Amino acid sequence: MVFKNWSLRMLIYSLILSLILAYLMTRLVVVASSFGLKSETSLDINVLIFAFSSTIFYYLGIVFLIISFVKKELKDYKFYLAFFGYLLSFLVFLINYFYKFY
Repeated sequence: MVFKNWSLRMLIYSLILSLILAYLMTRLVVVASSFGLKSETSLDINVLIFAFSSTIFYYLGIVFLIISFVKKELKDYKFYLAFFGYLLSFLVFLINYFYKFY
């Protein structure tokens, strides 16, 4: 089994779900603020599902990348793209954690 392919796919799925999640969050905030409603709509459960799925895909991709490295699979552009994608997302997390921009 080629784990680097699945690692890259999981990264792409996670990014797509994160974009959908960002769209749903902005829509939820606009709807709630324009009508003065509490955020207890059916959109809440969709946000929860997309956030959970995105997180699962993200961590599965990291696991597949580690398995690919341990099994010493041939490293091609898929491996390096997944590696640098996860590295970049980890660096963004560290920057947001240590430097609060507010």
